[in-house]
Amino acid sequence: GLSITSSISMISSSPKSSSILYDLPVSNNGARCRLILYKKGITDVKIVSPMELGGLKSEEYLGMNPQGKMPLLSINDGNNIMNIPESDTICRYLLSTYNNIGPDFLINDTTSNLITRIH
Repeated sequence: GLSITSSISMISSSPKSSSILYDLPVSNNGARCRLILYKKGITDVKIVSPMELGGLKSEEYLGMNPQGKMPLLSINDGNNIMNIPESDTICRYLLSTYNNIGPDFLINDTTSNLITRIH
């Protein structure tokens, strides 16, 4: 398997800032990420089908996510592009980055938070 650091890829980019969630409505894992986007009112993350890149096994998509799975969050900060695979990791990124808007979604109880991590 891939290590955490090799799963999150960083590449140089053009000076444009944007975030894209590559996902399809039929993806249950992606639904976790979409729920956070919708309920928190996050509008600066665009949802795009991986089919727009030729599908999950296309050279372009595999260049961003070698696992060839969805969802994938691609974040362009204007200097670098960070590609984050795995719905749990994407959700944690979204909850941390957008912690100042919308509902919190996190229980303020250490034991409960540990239990929810076991799945």
